Amino acid sequence: MCFNFYLKKLYAHIFLSYLYDVWNKFIKIFLNSRQYDMTKKYKEGVDFLKESERRAQDIEDIGYTIMSELNSQRSAILRTKHHKNIERMKLDRNKIV
Repeated sequence: MCFNFYLKKLYAHIFLSYLYDVWNKFIKIFLNSRQYDMTKKYKEGVDFLKESERRAQDIEDIGYTIMSELNSQRSAILRTKHHKNIERMKLDRNKIV
C-alpha cells in the first residue's frame, strides 16, 4: 500500500514536470520574443527584489544583534564605572580619617 502511494507520487511528479516543460514550450512558441523577454526580465527583477529584501532583513537582524550586544557592554561599563566611583569615595573617606 505504501509502495503504491510512493509510485503515485512519483508518477504525479513526473507528469507535472512534463506539463511544466510543455507549458514552457507553449509560452516560447506562442508569445513573441519581445513579450517573452519582457516577461523574463520582469521575473528576474522580482526575484532580485525578493533576494534584496531577504538580504536587507538578514542585515537588519545582524544590526539588531550587534546593537543589543553593544547595549549590554555599555551597561556593564557603566556599572563598573559606578562601582569604581563608590570604591574611590570609600578610599577618599579612609584617607581623611
